[in-house]
Amino acid sequence: MPVAPSQQLSAPAQPGETVVAAATTVTPNASAEAPAADKGPRRYRELNDADREKMERLETTANKERTRASELERELKRIKGRADSQQRIFSAGSRELDLVKDKYKALEKRLNRTLLERDLLRRAIKDLEKKTGMLAERTELTPDEMAASDRKVEEATQARAAAEAAQQQAAAETAQQQAAATEPAPSSEVPAEEKPATT
Repeated sequence: MPVAPSQQLSAPAQPGETVVAAATTVTPNASAEAPAADKGPRRYRELNDADREKMERLETTANKERTRASELERELKRIKGRADSQQRIFSAGSRELDLVKDKYKALEKRLNRTLLERDLLRRAIKDLEKKTGMLAERTELTPDEMAASDRKVEEATQARAAAEAAQQQAAAETAQQQAAATEPAPSSEVPAEEKPATT
């Protein structure tokens, strides 16, 4: 069998030389494959009772730990949700508190201006009394007039609070009715003593 030029192993033949080509086939080492073929399918040793019990015990422990981990994940999600809702409530309360502080500041400024104007008016009245010689009418409130004024303010505040409470109660009743309407009716197959109590 002639050797292809790309597979030549020696220098090219000189003119007048005869070329002899020999071909050999290389077979893989039979001794290397023999151990793998002799072994056959891999076998595992038989487990004794102690090993089986240990494996079962470890599997049970692993299952318990998995369920515990899933419960802890659910608990963590619930706590995160609760923390988020508490954060929202806190933010809303903080904004309301800032609004109340601003209102209080505005009322304080208004009261200070009113007191300054009152002082100016009293001084002007006293000055006019000196110049004209005539006495002015009284400028101070009597205790009865003060009590009546305070009573009016308290009654108005109580009426406002009662109206707000009535609105909140009506809103709560409406929410309860909507929740009861969307809640599925309990199955008639469940005995009366086993029915879950609704809140």
